[in-house]
Amino acid sequence: MSREKPSPNPDSTRPPPWPATDNAGRTALLHRIGLPLPLHSGYRLLREADRWAQLGDSLVRQNRPEAALAAFEQALAMEPDNAGFLNAVVVLLSGLKRPLAALSLIERQPASPDSLAAQGTLLLDMGAHEPSLKACDQSLAIKNDHFVARLNRGAALRALGRLCEALENDSWLARLHPRQPIAQYNHGDALLAAGRYAEALDVLNLSLQLAPDYIPAQMARGLALTMLKRFDEATDAFSAARAKDPPAARAYIERAARAIGLTEEDELPEEPQAIYLSWSARAQHTCDWRERAALETIIEEVFGEPEPRIRNEPSLAFNILLLDLPHRTQRQVARQTALRAEEKAAKWHIDRGAKALHGAAQRETRRLRVGYISPDFRPHPVADSHWRQMQLHDRNRFEIFAYSLRNSGQSDARRRIETSCDHFAELSLLPTEAAAQRIAADGIDILVDLSGYSDHTRPEILAARPAPVQVQHMGTPGPSGAKFIDYRMTDKIVNPPEEAPSWDERLVWLPETFWLADDTQTIAPPPSRAECGLPQDGFVFCCFNTHQKMEPASFDIWMRVLQELPGSVLWLAAGSPESRTNLCAEAEQRGMAANRLVFAPHLPIAEHLARHACADLFLDTFNYNAHVTAINSLRAGLPVLTCRGRTMAGRMGASAAHAAGLPEMVVHSHAEYQERALYLASHPSALASLRARLINGQADAPLFQTERRVRHIERAYERMWARHAAGMAPVSFELMP
Repeated sequence: MSREKPSPNPDSTRPPPWPATDNAGRTALLHRIGLPLPLHSGYRLLREADRWAQLGDSLVRQNRPEAALAAFEQALAMEPDNAGFLNAVVVLLSGLKRPLAALSLIERQPASPDSLAAQGTLLLDMGAHEPSLKACDQSLAIKNDHFVARLNRGAALRALGRLCEALENDSWLARLHPRQPIAQYNHGDALLAAGRYAEALDVLNLSLQLAPDYIPAQMARGLALTMLKRFDEATDAFSAARAKDPPAARAYIERAARAIGLTEEDELPEEPQAIYLSWSARAQHTCDWRERAALETIIEEVFGEPEPRIRNEPSLAFNILLLDLPHRTQRQVARQTALRAEEKAAKWHIDRGAKALHGAAQRETRRLRVGYISPDFRPHPVADSHWRQMQLHDRNRFEIFAYSLRNSGQSDARRRIETSCDHFAELSLLPTEAAAQRIAADGIDILVDLSGYSDHTRPEILAARPAPVQVQHMGTPGPSGAKFIDYRMTDKIVNPPEEAPSWDERLVWLPETFWLADDTQTIAPPPSRAECGLPQDGFVFCCFNTHQKMEPASFDIWMRVLQELPGSVLWLAAGSPESRTNLCAEAEQRGMAANRLVFAPHLPIAEHLARHACADLFLDTFNYNAHVTAINSLRAGLPVLTCRGRTMAGRMGASAAHAAGLPEMVVHSHAEYQERALYLASHPSALASLRARLINGQADAPLFQTERRVRHIERAYERMWARHAAGMAPVSFELMP
């Protein structure tokens, strides 16, 4: 007898088919199922509803979910208040990828602890974490020790990043049910998320004593061993789990990848060392610095070899820029990511078609086609920086295309991009090969990657070579490690000429700076300090960088500076609840009251620029400088103090300061950085002079001459194309003003 397959439509919202209500209909249903109704269970004569439920159980064991669903629907129709029948129907609908149908069924039932808990389960499976938490809380308000509601409440809290609450919830449940393996597992999972790896290992060992074959607990134990750097034991744990149930083991790895913020494109590798690197690197996004020193050491060990032992997931090439590691290590990590992309793209054949230019002669028949590709055509620094560039391009010489890799819905930022280019294409729903083919079919001559290895990028598109000349500009300020990137737009401050041999791509040194600024930005009327939660008279240092850029070295100095200046505060971007908690804890560890840190909520750009007037001095981070954040600060008239670092990511602030006309705000050591911050804070006239010079000089400062910068970039594009058309290989070159 053939097995029935789940519905092919996972998004179906249809309610379950109404059960047959007469004998003829039930007889026909039994004929389709091909099994009779059981009469007995052991020596007990079954009621009719129980007979249908018993049939449903048999069909589940036979892996016939559609038929089992029909049987349980009959049982539920006869006894609508039977929680067991209801739960069976809901579970089957959920397994058949009909969660909305299951949810609709539950919502028609009277509210009870069981129905609300089932609702929470479904919403959790659908990724609706806030509604799931609400349903679980409603269930627990009626029955505080409801096991399923309490279990799913912890999972929802973890998914929402509310780790302290999740840990409290799951610890309580584990104490209440010491012999329940899944309760122990959830407690261990919460301890893992909280970074308490040794405790997590103890709890997960207990879970496995209760249920030795529970795959999620086996995989979580492997993860705990990984984070304790017991890599050989972790390998054994993962191997045992995969041997027992490969799909379940892989499903756990995928959930772990999502838990640390990896995208579907950035699969988490299965080697313990690679997992450790990804997990620890992502922890920097929330200012969890506990593993930072060990992370840097292991990266140096693993990628310091000519042939690294592991394959990293793509986002590590971006996250490594947050650490204090040399360019050669950054390049080696990036090279692994590039190789992975090249291997995938090597299987494809991309046809550039008839629209492509084939030599210098054809150049006169049409404009040069330039495509910009990014997942960040949304409220994001990439969109803020490049929409104006697209708008200002000379349409007599250039035809501009924009390719989006992530559809985040309509926004002002996206609309500006759409209206500033000649052609806009949303590629997020296309498979990667098809996306590359679409770009090639458009006959793009120069493809400009604006995001590098940040989230949601697809380096395989560029590895497929859809355009004859491929360029990186801004985006990820580090090496691509890729043979498929021909040029990088840069300047001599962020990339001195003597470093050119250490880059895989050829360097194009733009005059003055590689930065692009939006010269149309308006600034709202400034708020008061009180409206921003700032002291009226104290000195206000600020750093509006994303929290992932924060690091112990600069934070140490910030806290020492605050100690030297009573009444001063450090004004930071809001970040996430977890990163705020960690930063406050780091301040207290350094003897600084947490209330000396003030967190600024997100505001529209005009209002954000306006509140810079309430700050006195912007303090830059070291390893990964302020990006567009520095441009915004300088545009708003707030001086930026930056320390020139040893890699590109650590020199961007220096380029911006020079281009804004404040070269003296670039220092060359951490000691000089602290000294300069204290000097400016205690010499208001010197600081006022800097601020006045910055504001009064904006009209002539190269940083804010956007049209001039675009003309430079256009000349660079034409020079790149001329070499290609002449059959010459890419070469580094300097563009004169």
